[in-house]
Amino acid sequence: MIGAAAALDSWRAGILRRTLRFGLARRIFLDRSIRTPLWFTLSLILNVFLVWRFPTLSFYAVPLILGVPHLLASFRYGWRESGAWGIYVGITLAFAWAVRSGASQSWAFMTVVLTLFSMNGRGMRVRAVPAGILLVALAFGFYRDPYLSALALSILHNFVAFLFWFRSARNTHERWGVAYALLLTFLAVSAVPFLPVIESLGEISWNLAGLEADFFGVAFVRIFLLTQSLHYFIWLKAIPDQHAPTEIPVSFRSGFREDRQWFGRTIHVGVLVLVAGLLIWAYGADRELARRTYVQLAAYHGFAELAFLAGVMRRGGA
Repeated sequence: MIGAAAALDSWRAGILRRTLRFGLARRIFLDRSIRTPLWFTLSLILNVFLVWRFPTLSFYAVPLILGVPHLLASFRYGWRESGAWGIYVGITLAFAWAVRSGASQSWAFMTVVLTLFSMNGRGMRVRAVPAGILLVALAFGFYRDPYLSALALSILHNFVAFLFWFRSARNTHERWGVAYALLLTFLAVSAVPFLPVIESLGEISWNLAGLEADFFGVAFVRIFLLTQSLHYFIWLKAIPDQHAPTEIPVSFRSGFREDRQWFGRTIHVGVLVLVAGLLIWAYGADRELARRTYVQLAAYHGFAELAFLAGVMRRGGA
């Protein structure tokens, strides 16, 4: 993987040599408050196009390639406590097993409670008021209508990444960049349901949420796929960029080494093997079962992100 990262760095260096001679390109490259929103805009345009013309790529390929790495990124920059890694993995696997076994929604509620207790003193301090609001809202939603609550949470949890991006911004200009990205996302979300419908959306809407290919089903699919892809971009690009030691983005090799050092070689290699395995499984055997397996593995992640909102990262060891 280091060799692949080195090849990407070489390709990137060639592009930079040709473009940084221009003043505007150099300014963008050296200014995170301009560079990251620009990359977000390009990502949004690309993903709107995929959701419109190639939704099967957004549905299968994007999560199978970016899904597992984004789980690690959300843990690293959300919880930010490597010593709690075992707790996160344990709850994730238990939740995946419960989802696969058809457990009730009360299991989801209990895992959020367990996460809040686990977070306290392990990289975060749980705040009583937001934790209480979160638990009451989840309990009420699952009591009133578990199915619609699950649909709503599947989309709403994608917006949690914007809050973490805003929280990691270092100055006013960077915060305005997050606000710009959020506004652009709302505009795109308002528009994608009205794009021309293609035939594959019927299969996707049924496989994703058991929905018919009517206006609601198609709108839900497109909004979910778009916000999911942007969610991946924020956790894998925007937020790590905010935590970089300098305005200049780190190289692929540096980023690869930092992740391996933070998570440890075993976990890092395991994630790479898991991603490769899911892709081989999807495009060599059964892409729907491979995608469903990833969803079961990632199901707890959305509730964990919501729980992160009820905690504050410890500063100075306090």
